[in-house]
Amino acid sequence: MLSARPAPAKIPFLILSVLLLAACGGGGSSSSSTSTVAAASQSQNPFLPTTANVVWRFNGGTTAEFNGTRSVAGATVDILEYSSGGREYYVTTDDAIFLRGLFSPRIVVSGQGTFTADSDFGENLLLWKRGMLPGAFRSFNTTGVTTVSPTFGAQTLNVRGNVSYRGPESIDVPGYGPVDAERIEYDLTLTAVISGRTFVVNADIGLWFAEGLGIVRRTEGSAVFTLTAIDGNDRDGAGLFADTDLDLDDAALRFLRPPRALARAPAPAHRHPALTD
Repeated sequence: MLSARPAPAKIPFLILSVLLLAACGGGGSSSSSTSTVAAASQSQNPFLPTTANVVWRFNGGTTAEFNGTRSVAGATVDILEYSSGGREYYVTTDDAIFLRGLFSPRIVVSGQGTFTADSDFGENLLLWKRGMLPGAFRSFNTTGVTTVSPTFGAQTLNVRGNVSYRGPESIDVPGYGPVDAERIEYDLTLTAVISGRTFVVNADIGLWFAEGLGIVRRTEGSAVFTLTAIDGNDRDGAGLFADTDLDLDDAALRFLRPPRALARAPAPAHRHPALTD
């Protein structure tokens, strides 16, 4: 998941360990000097309900919840924060999910100390779009900025990787039974040259998005996190957290019962042949 890669005429850092996002559940959150918390966005993508007031609970004590937004290049980016302090930055539309960046709360570098890295990829990376065909694949190579604290500040970041859509897959969620989820996988290589040395972090991530529930499974390298419960405002009592029949008077409760309306919508007549924006 991590490596130190030499560049011409530059000495690499020896990166001993990286806590990217979901690993090591529990504990407090880390703060970032570049984050700006604001009101939640109004996107209503049913596969990633950023506006719902819910907490996703995964095996091993890991939790995740949307914690405000930040503004990047005029776009509203939703902050998904894990109990490790790691964060993912998402941009969503009614039918698509994009990844804009991430925050790693703990990077240990030999002879240098422990740091955090808050990374903006410079563009929205498309993860999934309604109508994709299984097997759709895309590579990306872009330039962004990473803020390495407490020592190095803002640095130019090269972002390379691939994203693939594996298709729908059934995931057994306790209290809900088998749930159809859209499975995507992506790999990232993040590279920055800092004080004449090359800093490289690699990540391999899998995500399963279920309609009405959000992320029901996540993999990070060999670690697997599967949804075990959801705490939140099930607004119309349907067992879903991104449906449209909203009853705003519902109290925040935990719902662990089969939903009434979890059936998948019929596939659209036209399907996109490839992974495109």
